[in-house]
Amino acid sequence: MPKPKIIKKEEIILPDKVRQAYQANFGSDVNYRLGVEFELNIGQLVGLTELVRDLYFKKVDVLNVENEILKRFKLTPEKAKEMAKELCGMRLQVVGDEWFDGKPAKKIIELGGRVEDYAEFVQEYLKDIETEELKRLSEAGPFDAAQGDNNNIGGAIKEKIEEEPLVVRDPEQEKSNAKIVFGSMLKNILGLRDYALKIELNVRLITLLMSDDEERVFQRELIDLMHESNELITAESILVGSENVDPTISNWIKDYISYAGSAEALSSIKKAQYFTASPNLKKVSAEERAMVDNVLKLYFAVKNFYFNLSKYDLNDIYIFPFSEEEQNDFVEQLKEQTIIKDASLDAARDDITTAEIDIEALFKDKPEDRLKINQEKQRIVDATRKEYDKVADEFELALLNRKRHIIIACLEILAEVGALDNLLVEDSRFQNLLFGYFKRNNLPAEQIAFKADPYKGKYVQAFVKFIFLERLGLSENEGARLVANLSNIFRNHGSKEYGQLSYLDLSDNTFKWTEL
Repeated sequence: MPKPKIIKKEEIILPDKVRQAYQANFGSDVNYRLGVEFELNIGQLVGLTELVRDLYFKKVDVLNVENEILKRFKLTPEKAKEMAKELCGMRLQVVGDEWFDGKPAKKIIELGGRVEDYAEFVQEYLKDIETEELKRLSEAGPFDAAQGDNNNIGGAIKEKIEEEPLVVRDPEQEKSNAKIVFGSMLKNILGLRDYALKIELNVRLITLLMSDDEERVFQRELIDLMHESNELITAESILVGSENVDPTISNWIKDYISYAGSAEALSSIKKAQYFTASPNLKKVSAEERAMVDNVLKLYFAVKNFYFNLSKYDLNDIYIFPFSEEEQNDFVEQLKEQTIIKDASLDAARDDITTAEIDIEALFKDKPEDRLKINQEKQRIVDATRKEYDKVADEFELALLNRKRHIIIACLEILAEVGALDNLLVEDSRFQNLLFGYFKRNNLPAEQIAFKADPYKGKYVQAFVKFIFLERLGLSENEGARLVANLSNIFRNHGSKEYGQLSYLDLSDNTFKWTEL
């Protein structure tokens, strides 16, 4: 079957640096962050992704962005201006000069903002462009670059599902928003080439379906919406039975079921026969054939969800399909980043062996990092007065958005007040993250042992390993360095049990994890 086209002929081709900024999953995280800040529903979140695409491909002028926001989203003029300013600073300024001819900076000033306020964020964006796929790799599980294992996609979905408290906060509202998408926005989503967004949508849908009631009402509602969908996905009318009908999602599903004789499964053999023999498919373009294929995959992914869940590992289950190109591009990016990272690590090791080591300096944060951490600590203390539950809420949001400085600031505050272990014992949000770490690292006995005696150093150690090595994707040495400093805080505040989580090995001047 022909592969779907990724870039239409009438569209411009993005230079490599611009393409990396546009496709970066860090950028998609920014989209999600803006969605949270401006209280966008799941349909509007998709709309935001489309707006970013139109800006990068210059279908929308950056200088007109607030008017586009007013037109596409139901926001007040004041919120539209604020969102336009944030969008320019957080999503466009990273390539603002070379690709947008300085327009994002101009628009920020025009809307009453300061370009310098986004400078640090832009630097973080650029840094994360280089490393984020490796971060996702460390979260998703082992990856053999030589084989190009596409199961990383399933792994990324599975891991985020294990973080359900960070994903689905209001299930009924999420279901309502999902039904809006299935009723009127499927063509747009299926046509998007946005790995991070599709991961997010799959996580939310799978989580909602897994937690649905015994009647499986939500699943039936999604199926019914596809049966009723009037979204046109091909250009010419099609023949279903003896009737010429519009080429809607609904009618294409009916056509397949009429040919295959069953609505219960999407047989690869039946589908191949259908795509070869169907008179309707003989007159559509390769891109339209791909769209029909994706519609059928989506339909049967929803329809057979519970059967698939009982038969397959969660790694192998998805709702919204990924194209082969998306998977291959992802794998190629991983290979390139692995080469870059390996070269950087080799250079770093050479520097360590040839330079005179300052022990005290090895423990210290970079000055700019420490300044930012201290600023965040002061902000959080002022906002929460170190109240346990309020700090926990700040911590959860920082973990969701992978905000390193805020995460470290929260950890230090919790260590100072002696509440980090209580966080794991009493708050299911963070306990579930710890249990997810045990599952991914084949430590089922640890979960049982934790429930019997949770106040042990090794459980705090496992939790901070999850945060620094998996969630933030740091190296073993850097993660253990940060935890060594955290251990110092524990010791200084009388928590000897957690005072030896990691240490500096003077034989090679690297930080390592203590065997607990």
